[in-house]
Amino acid sequence: MDLHLTLRFLGTLGPEGLSRVEGAAKAVIALPPVPLCIDRLGQFPRSGILWAGTSDPGAGLLGLVERLEDALGAQGFTPETRPFRAHITLARKVRRPPPVAWGHPVPWLARELVLAAGQEGQVPRYRIRRSWSLTGPFDEPPDPRALCVEAPPGPGPASSED
Repeated sequence: MDLHLTLRFLGTLGPEGLSRVEGAAKAVIALPPVPLCIDRLGQFPRSGILWAGTSDPGAGLLGLVERLEDALGAQGFTPETRPFRAHITLARKVRRPPPVAWGHPVPWLARELVLAAGQEGQVPRYRIRRSWSLTGPFDEPPDPRALCVEAPPGPGPASSED
C-alpha cells in the first residue's frame, strides 16, 4: 500500500478522529471514480521526495479534494491552507533529481478512497485503516487512457515542499 495519491494529510488520529473521518468519507463516496493520467516525474528538493504526478489533475480529482475538504471541515477538522499538489511518493531521501524524464504516461482510474496510517521504519510504510469505494454514477464511463494521449509538457506539482 505504499503507492498512493494523498488527498489530505490528517496527522495522528485517535478513535474519535477516526469516527469523524468516517463521517466525512460518507459524504464523498457518492462521487464517481476519478480518471487520472500520471505523466510527470519530479522531486521536492528539501525533503528529497521523488514523486510521480499528473500535469492536469482534472475536474474529477479537484472536485473530490474539494468535497473531502468540505466534509472534513464539517466534521471539525482544521481547513488545509496549502494548495493541493497531486503526486505519488516513489522514494524518500533522494539526493539528486532523476536524470531522465518520465517515460510513458500511466492511465489510472482511482476507484476508492483510503484512510492510510504511516508507520515509521516499517515496510510497507503505510497501512490501510479503512477504505471506501467511490460509487457515484458516470454520465459516461471515463477512459483514463484518453487523458494520456496528448499529455501537455510541464513540470507537474510545484517543486516546493508539501
